[in-house]
Amino acid sequence: MSSTVEVTFESAREAIGVKAKEANRVRQELQAAASVLEDLTQRKERAEARLADLWLSASDLRAKATDARLDLQLAAHSAAYFSDCLKRAEQQLDTLPSALRTAGTQSR
Repeated sequence: MSSTVEVTFESAREAIGVKAKEANRVRQELQAAASVLEDLTQRKERAEARLADLWLSASDLRAKATDARLDLQLAAHSAAYFSDCLKRAEQQLDTLPSALRTAGTQSR
């Protein structure tokens, strides 16, 4: 019986050693997985922060584009107004010689 107990004890010790090695391997795999998960979490957080920055930049660009469009519309209206003013001034200049001649004959 003593040899049976020794064999059983030895088998149990070997089984415990195998299980301990397996437990260590699983622990190492879990630590590696936790490290990968932490890295992915940090990448996700950085990506979210970058996305927020890009969203703000896009909003800023949209606002600037709207401002530029309004500036262009104002410039177009101003150009049309000044063009009309120039045409009226040219018309007045065209009529100036005859008005001067008329004024000259009236003063005589």
